[in-house]
Amino acid sequence: MPVEDASVASDAARLMSPKAALSVVNNVAGALLGTTALVFIAQNMGPSALGILGYAMAAMGVLSFLSDFGMGSVHRTHVKHSVDVGKCIGAYAAIRLVLLGIFSAVTLVIIEMWKDGVVGAEMPGDQVVLGQLVDSMYIFLVYYVLLGISQIATHTFDALDSMAKVHVPAILELVVRVSFVVFVATSPLADTVNGPALLATAYAAGMIASVLLVAMLMRSYEIAIPDRLTIMSYIRSLLPVFIVSMTIILDLFLDKLVVGYFWGEVELGLYFGVQRMAVFVGVFSLSVATLILPSVTTYFIKRDVVASWEVVNQAERYVSLVVIPTAAFYLLYGSDIIRTFLTGEFSPAVTTMDVLVIAAAVLALVLPLRSVIVGVGKPTNLFVVNIGGLSLQLALMLVLVPDTLLGVKVFGLKGLGAAVALLVTSVYYFFTLRYMAWRIGRILPNSRSFKHLVCAIVMVGTMYVVDWLLFASVGWLALIFLAILGVLVYGATAYLLGELDRADYRYFRSMLNPQDTFQYVVNELVGKRA
Repeated sequence: MPVEDASVASDAARLMSPKAALSVVNNVAGALLGTTALVFIAQNMGPSALGILGYAMAAMGVLSFLSDFGMGSVHRTHVKHSVDVGKCIGAYAAIRLVLLGIFSAVTLVIIEMWKDGVVGAEMPGDQVVLGQLVDSMYIFLVYYVLLGISQIATHTFDALDSMAKVHVPAILELVVRVSFVVFVATSPLADTVNGPALLATAYAAGMIASVLLVAMLMRSYEIAIPDRLTIMSYIRSLLPVFIVSMTIILDLFLDKLVVGYFWGEVELGLYFGVQRMAVFVGVFSLSVATLILPSVTTYFIKRDVVASWEVVNQAERYVSLVVIPTAAFYLLYGSDIIRTFLTGEFSPAVTTMDVLVIAAAVLALVLPLRSVIVGVGKPTNLFVVNIGGLSLQLALMLVLVPDTLLGVKVFGLKGLGAAVALLVTSVYYFFTLRYMAWRIGRILPNSRSFKHLVCAIVMVGTMYVVDWLLFASVGWLALIFLAILGVLVYGATAYLLGELDRADYRYFRSMLNPQDTFQYVVNELVGKRA
């Protein structure tokens, strides 16, 4: 393994900055608060309400592509390289407002067609469910319009590296949304016909709070009237990115649409519930993949293959250290997690969650390699990979999820079929991205993941024995105890195998330094740039 030089060490230090910590906090907070909301919905309103919420969110999420077309990526690039940021903001605002108008008009037409049975008529469910779904879709339309308006500012903040102004509004949105969800789910409103629509309202309420904060933060930025030249430069830059953006959005929502369309709100609720429980597996990987991108880009520009290799492998190592034991814990206690936090109604979906956990782990282990492809300026390659993955996922879902397709008997695996499709697609991404990383940057696999697997096996064995000796049944207290035990055993085993040392301890301590992170947030929000 190459020895880390001074420049690589410098980048490692940059990854430990307050900006890095804030990114991790945002992702972890999203997972924790999102799961909290899920638990309250599941325990008080059941899979049906969760399924209606999930389908409305997915349907509007796919249509929301019309409000962006990948323009956010274009704006970030223009701002980074422009001497007149005000004109860029003005051009982006003008284009996004036009797109939001188109999105709203098209969406309203589709919802009316849905109400009249012109589209979506085959989806299982009675008139009450249809009414709940339509009401929720209207509210999510408001949510996505507000999100589009907010992104005019947040994409600008992102381009200017003002990460506190990006993440703090997102965290505020989460807090308001989850608070609203908890209120609805624990009140008499949960049992009314308007329950699902009120859950959707929680998303709109959170976004309203976020938009208000973003508007305050945006006051210090000049917004100039754009000229025709600037607007046209945005439009010309759109072609390479808009299809990539579309594939990303479809990848996020396709599974929910397919399960809900063929099996209705209850089956979708079961699937959506366990999918959200499995989200923790990939949270850390997403943060790391985002954080290493600038370093990878810098080193490839310098043609420093050794340094780029070291950065990516270090990122893969940290992801592996976290993802493998997390997935192992889920696989060992999946049924207990579902029964404890989601209620027994979701128990039929335990196998689905197991498959989703494995899929998330496989994808997480290779996610930093996306940064390699982006960092070396090969977005076309990533586009081809995404198209292949999306096509594979759709084909598998159409074969595995429905009971019949065009009058032909197929597998009818419901949510499990969607999970299997995602697993196969994750394996496809794993090997494809591994090969591309080697071809482009000679990035080899990190063999140290095998040691992490050994550590996870020791951890699982210890937890199993302790569980058998101490607990007649596993509830939430037992799960917390076993999770802490697992962390200690895994950490000790990793230390003995040379996979954890003082440098790693300093890394994670710096990443989690609340004082520095808080000071950075305050300084940026009040206008004191570091």
